[in-house]
Amino acid sequence: MAETGHKQTSDRIEFCRVPDCKQTNYRDVCPVAWKSEAHHILCVAQVNKVVTSKKKEIQQVIDESKWCINSKKNMIALPLWGTTVMYYCNNMSGIVSGDQAGLLKGIAGNLLSSVATPPPFKNLPQHNYGHSGSTIVSSYNKEIEQKLKDWIATIDVRIKQHSITGNDIHDELNSMSEEMEGELKTRGGTRIGSATGIAGTHDAWTNPSSTWYSPFSMAQVPKPLPFPKMILKIVKLAQALWSA
Repeated sequence: MAETGHKQTSDRIEFCRVPDCKQTNYRDVCPVAWKSEAHHILCVAQVNKVVTSKKKEIQQVIDESKWCINSKKNMIALPLWGTTVMYYCNNMSGIVSGDQAGLLKGIAGNLLSSVATPPPFKNLPQHNYGHSGSTIVSSYNKEIEQKLKDWIATIDVRIKQHSITGNDIHDELNSMSEEMEGELKTRGGTRIGSATGIAGTHDAWTNPSSTWYSPFSMAQVPKPLPFPKMILKIVKLAQALWSA
């Protein structure tokens, strides 16, 4: 084990790419008052898949970096659909257990938009929407993978030019994390999704239109999600709670 306390693959390697790092518990890096998912901005699977090279020179300079995948710069707390649904459905407590008809009636009576005050997680995309997908534009994972591939491709050239060090690897990965954190906040906060043309998740939820789902997605191009499907999600969530 290296002296830094990180859980690396070797005591000769400074680069830390594992979520259960001995020095930094990623779940504690981004604490919030609301129920959330701790999200690695540069995702664990994609980092481990891409930031590896058969070329000794490339791998050596990466291994010299003291970058940690669980650092605060690479973590962000994101809500789940369940968190969002339970926040906006604040009248759920007035519905008798098992009363699905009452639940549907409550939904029809603007239960979905009964909360005027934005949640503390407003304007952040959902961690379980747009995270994975089949294409780069529909999948945050694939988007990150491509960004890392493009970055790795530049390293070989720079090594030959003697213009890159382990410190550069550290700084550039941190910069990529900061860039993508800003991108996620932009997608959740300024992407249009409401009938009034106002951007952000709260306005999209309280004034739903055909593109209401847009700011809730982590992906570049959100997968369409008709608003009625959220009603079904709520019913299923209520049924699960009633049977618990």
